[in-house]
Amino acid sequence: MFSQLFLPTVRRIFFSAGFFASVPFLAGVDWSGDYAPPAEYYVAAEDLLGADLRSALHGIIAPHTVLSYADVTTAVRIIDQDPDNPDNLILLYSGFSVGIFSNWSAWNREHTWPRSYGAFDGSVSRNFPAFSDFHHLYPCNPGVNSDRSNYGFDWLPLGSPVNNAPGSKIDRARNLFEPRDEDKGRVARVMLYMDLRYDGTEWTQGNGSGTPNLVLGQTRDRSRPDVHRFNNLSALLEWNRMFPPDLREKRRNHLIHNGFQSGNRLIVQGNRNPFIDYPELADALFLSDNHETWFSWKATYFPMQSWRDPEVTDPLVFAPGAPVPYLIEFSQNLSPGTGQRENLPFTGRRFSGRVTDFHFTEMNQAALSGLEYFVEYSETPLTETSWETYNYSPAQVTVTNTSPLSRTLRVSDGGLPSPERRRHFRLRVHMHYPVDDPTMAIFDPVATFNDSGSIFAYFETDAQGRRETDWWGLVDDANFPFIVHEDHGNLWLWAEDEEEVWVYDPVLGWLFTGRLIHPHFYSPARSTWLTFVEETSSPFRFFFDWSAETYALESAL
Repeated sequence: MFSQLFLPTVRRIFFSAGFFASVPFLAGVDWSGDYAPPAEYYVAAEDLLGADLRSALHGIIAPHTVLSYADVTTAVRIIDQDPDNPDNLILLYSGFSVGIFSNWSAWNREHTWPRSYGAFDGSVSRNFPAFSDFHHLYPCNPGVNSDRSNYGFDWLPLGSPVNNAPGSKIDRARNLFEPRDEDKGRVARVMLYMDLRYDGTEWTQGNGSGTPNLVLGQTRDRSRPDVHRFNNLSALLEWNRMFPPDLREKRRNHLIHNGFQSGNRLIVQGNRNPFIDYPELADALFLSDNHETWFSWKATYFPMQSWRDPEVTDPLVFAPGAPVPYLIEFSQNLSPGTGQRENLPFTGRRFSGRVTDFHFTEMNQAALSGLEYFVEYSETPLTETSWETYNYSPAQVTVTNTSPLSRTLRVSDGGLPSPERRRHFRLRVHMHYPVDDPTMAIFDPVATFNDSGSIFAYFETDAQGRRETDWWGLVDDANFPFIVHEDHGNLWLWAEDEEEVWVYDPVLGWLFTGRLIHPHFYSPARSTWLTFVEETSSPFRFFFDWSAETYALESAL
């Protein structure tokens, strides 16, 4: 059952009886509404996947009122209204704003799913469902409509510009069309809707009329009258992820479902496009099994009613009981909230504790999943600016495990001489979908599981719980920021990283040091630098006093 959190505020648009004679009444449109679906609308589809999900969704959206093609002209004047100018509507593929009552040279009706590939008027009646379905009919510049023709949709990096449609491209040799970025998402969700809504049940075999089964794939085919296939599914799925629904698209969906007033008539088609309400449904229904996306991951592991809740499914939210954000778990092909340390990135240590290998998992088709992986290294890992991208060569990568969706890599640092193996590794993951809200998460194997807060977290502990650091010596930080040092005794540290460390010494007071300047200490009380003489320890420590240019026992300072 959907939470009350998602109950919509239903706002129907009413105009006076003189609507067609008095366009200014359109100024009453409310663009601030909540256009979420009614709380119970998708209840039959909750917690389903695969064929069961498709069947449930089709059952939800198929029973709708079939309106006339003439109603489309009335509809687009309202559902495609320009939010900045109520006297205008916005054209598909160009974004141009033109007068609602402009003549047909300014705009006409575009069948996003072409008539010649199943959305036709037939031989008996013009009232076949797909032909006049508001969801896929948009106002469009007539020349652009003609240029688009019945071409399939795809990326066209070398396509030609389209006259009167800035940003859109065309490839006439291959019968392909690429909408501008602002329309890619809405076109994708329209085409996905048509595939889901029209499954061939309205096809009348006896007289060869009705709406055939509309099927999205990678190629086009209409050799069978009862099944019409159209392209390109992979691009449309990607556009759906990259370009999420905007307010205008959500309002349009809401009005088609709830209805709108034209004069004294209420026009209601009465169904919704599920992919506008829940874009995640597209990958749940259409994605092949050869790669995973954030949308399909969410659809698999989370209940539908949670998809709108950012506190549940935001990529950077930490799952309950898990030490990492959802994005890291997704990037490692893990079930959410498992908290399984052994399946997360880890470092291999050899040669007296030096780091030599970094193991992590990546999707086999990371780009299709919207992911980009970066291995980073640092010799001073608590200093954020010190991390650099590790540009490893293919020879330094070993595949240690594979699955249909992912592979585990081991990146080796073993080519460095043993004394130089001081590098620490972490994984930075970028998710590029959607394009207007990309996310980035960092997984640090050491810092993630370190609960001491110590600046010495990157050094392993011995059997007594002490850490052998390469710049401070042997320390026991079990009660950090109080530490026990083999040479300096009991100290108190204050530091955000290892570059700038304040030390409170019971004998010398406050001192300043850091990884790059130790064993030198600055004493503010004495306005001098002190250099610790190794192999001396408390209470008989010796320091070199740079102001006095002499060595002194700690008690003499």
